[in-house]
Amino acid sequence: MEEATGLDEIMDLAHMAGQVDAELATSLLTKVEAECKDLDALQELAARTAGATLSAPGDRLKWAEGIITVFADREWARQAYDDLKDSFTDERQRAAYDASRQHRLEQRL
Repeated sequence: MEEATGLDEIMDLAHMAGQVDAELATSLLTKVEAECKDLDALQELAARTAGATLSAPGDRLKWAEGIITVFADREWARQAYDDLKDSFTDERQRAAYDASRQHRLEQRL
């Protein structure tokens, strides 16, 4: 197998390998860890592995909250909240979204 470079290629390979060979997937994920040498690389990895794969609005809300908690990145979190805005249709869910956004995004940082 040709050596992969860059987080994108390594993550794609790890995902494919995980479907067939858990040992190979673990090896590739170890390589990803080694590539995460700074906050930007870690944020990129997190965005690609978790944020992009979540579909349930509640899970995506927890993801947006986690951006604040883990990375303290106001702009990234604001984008995640903005992307979620229309996902909550019933009154209870919308109230939870609004409270989370207000507490986590507008008051914490």
